[in-house]
Amino acid sequence: MRAVKVIPVVLILATLVAAGVFTFVPSTRFGPVKGFYFKMAGFTPAKTPEEALEKFKKALEKRNYEAASSLYITGDYKEFIDRGGPDAKILVTAVDDLRSVMKSRNISSDKVDTALFLLTPFPDSFKVSKVTTDGDSATAYLDWSEDVRRYGATTSQIKDWRVNVNMTNSLMPCTNLSLIQVGLKKEGGSWKIVIPVEITGVGGRHMREPVEALRKNAGNYREALRRVTDDLKTDATTKENLENALKLALEQSN
Repeated sequence: MRAVKVIPVVLILATLVAAGVFTFVPSTRFGPVKGFYFKMAGFTPAKTPEEALEKFKKALEKRNYEAASSLYITGDYKEFIDRGGPDAKILVTAVDDLRSVMKSRNISSDKVDTALFLLTPFPDSFKVSKVTTDGDSATAYLDWSEDVRRYGATTSQIKDWRVNVNMTNSLMPCTNLSLIQVGLKKEGGSWKIVIPVEITGVGGRHMREPVEALRKNAGNYREALRRVTDDLKTDATTKENLENALKLALEQSN
């Protein structure tokens, strides 16, 4: 009789332990469990092309590359965001931390802002334009033209920072963001995005090179950003000192 009473207690404890593991160790989630956490975070299958683009952007803003890939990406690009996603999160979290401390310290720098934008694997600042639907397929443009205007002039000023070019927007098939055309298709009742894995021409590249660079170098770049962030937290500094510190830290990360 006692054994019968113990079983429910064991099951409850096991459930609580599993819930804790799933919550704090996302890599342990599987199938329906993963879907539950996506839903709790507001990520559900997209019913329209516009919704797919909107929720993909939101997933990038939340640094949830797994939700972005699982729910809103299809085609060959999915392989690369799956491979690079974990390292992208490592890197972009360090980028976000430095931005946050700069804000709290009331220090601004166009050079640092530009470097941090370039190190963001897939900038979520794009706007969506020209969505054209034809049956179960569609096309759209992702537009970073405002970022190009904001950072364009400063990019030339930090060329001597010697950042690995493949670490520049490393989940993108190009290094000169402006307009990128993407496809969309309906799969199993939901809409997903088809991002090109290669763009030819000036600034274009195949996703293979930047994703491999991201996987190899994300940890080094994260530590470089952390050192600069920690120093900024504890020591008063100037814009020029911050720029010099970040430049040196990034150069030593290659």
